[in-house]
This record gives sequence, structure tokens and C-alpha cells, in this order.
Amino acid sequence: MNIFLLVMILVSLNVNGIHNDGKWSNILNTVLAVNPQIIALQEMHLTVDQQYLFNRVLPGYNVFYENSTSNSAGVLTAIKRNCGIEVLKTYKHSGHFLSLTYLWNLKEYQVINVYALNDSMARKDFLANLYSDLSDINIILCGDLNSVLNANDRLSQKEDETMLDFNMLIRTVNLVKPEGHK
Repeated sequence: MNIFLLVMILVSLNVNGIHNDGKWSNILNTVLAVNPQIIALQEMHLTVDQQYLFNRVLPGYNVFYENSTSNSAGVLTAIKRNCGIEVLKTYKHSGHFLSLTYLWNLKEYQVINVYALNDSMARKDFLANLYSDLSDINIILCGDLNSVLNANDRLSQKEDETMLDFNMLIRTVNLVKPEGHK
């Protein structure tokens, strides 16, 4: 009897801006050391003119990038070439949202890389829009939602509206919470 285990390795990291070559080199070495099929980076802080860098520093990956109008925010998703992933469509929004629908192992998936806004009212709207953009295929949601799952995760230990919205999103679309959260 032959048993095959298919494993997808995805690395998601908020890089909080890439301000110098040393920081980028450390990030790149750390991420590539695990040989992921998918790389999702948030808060890139790059302009449109700097996007060409990623095709050079991530050889062997198809790079998809969404930046805001300034050098703030920005999300990047890179898909390893020749690993059986076929990107079917992309959807981008305002430097905070990048969705890739892809085919892998004869199943369709949607990987959504987000960097939610820091402002609580804007984040509330962002979560509502995110919910409306989710498909009913296999969803991988990664990134920085700038929200916590419960009050114990906050220094102030106070609930806020976006925390409630985030939990509603998780329940509504049956997302699996990260290990260790109740």
C-alpha cells in the first residue's frame, strides 16, 4: 500500500517595511530556508517603481504585488514555479488585499493576503468587504488583520467592535482559528 501525503508550505509575514538591504536579506534567507510554495508578505511599503525588485530577488517564483498609492501598506504573494500550482485569477484592492484563485492537486483554492487598516472604523469596513469577497472554495486567509480574536490577546484586555467582526467572519465562513486560540 502506497500512501502519499501532499503538503503545502505557506509562509506569511508582516515585514513592517523593507527599509534596508540587511533587513530584506534576513527576511529573504529566513523565508526561503523553508522552501515554501507560497510566500505572503504584508506591509511592504514600496512604490510601483520598486516592484521589479521582487522578480529579481525571488527567482523561481511568480510574484503578485498590490501596493497603495503611497509607499505605505502593500501586500505580496509569490507562488513557486513548477510546484503544480496554476493561478486562475487575481483580485487586488488598494494595497491592502490580494486574492489569488489557483488550482492545486485538482482542487481549487483561494489564498487571500491582507494587511488591514489600523483605523478601527476603516478596519470594520475592510472586514465587511473581505467577507463579501470570499468565495465558497477552499480559502486560505493570511496576513495582518490588525485585530485580535479575544480580549486576552490585547494589553488592555478590552473588547472592541472589530474583534467581534473578526470572530463573526471566522464563524460565518468556517475558518479554522490558529492553533492555541479557543
